Amino acid sequence: MYTSPLMPLKRTGYGRGGCIVDDDGRMIRLATTMRNLATELRRKETPAEKILWKKLRKKKLYGLKFYRQVAIDRFVADFYCPSKGVIVEVDGKIHLGKDQMEHDKKRSKLLLNRNFRIIRITNEDVIKRLDDSLQKIAHFCGIRD
Repeated sequence: MYTSPLMPLKRTGYGRGGCIVDDDGRMIRLATTMRNLATELRRKETPAEKILWKKLRKKKLYGLKFYRQVAIDRFVADFYCPSKGVIVEVDGKIHLGKDQMEHDKKRSKLLLNRNFRIIRITNEDVIKRLDDSLQKIAHFCGIRD
């Protein structure tokens, strides 16, 4: 049976080398690769991500715990708040391209189907309107002032 790249995986067990076993028992080399990618992205964060991380780390935003560059299934989320199931994506101009927009749409659909909530903020908003961006994130997480 063919498994599309967007078909949900049933994590029935882990194989050698960080592989994940899919529904048909096939080993998918995913876990180690995604962890390595997340680590690499943490080293190469954008200026906007650096700015936002300074405000989200160590529970600085209303006591909410965030992680950065987290591997979730086949994707790496920029920031993730597990207690609220919220993914924060900081998007640059690359996300305006047709191919990237289509990829983002498929990615969002898969993550939404798995009960994650996604908020997208532009690099420009983070850099020029940081306080507004933080309030949007807090509001999205259910924090009311």
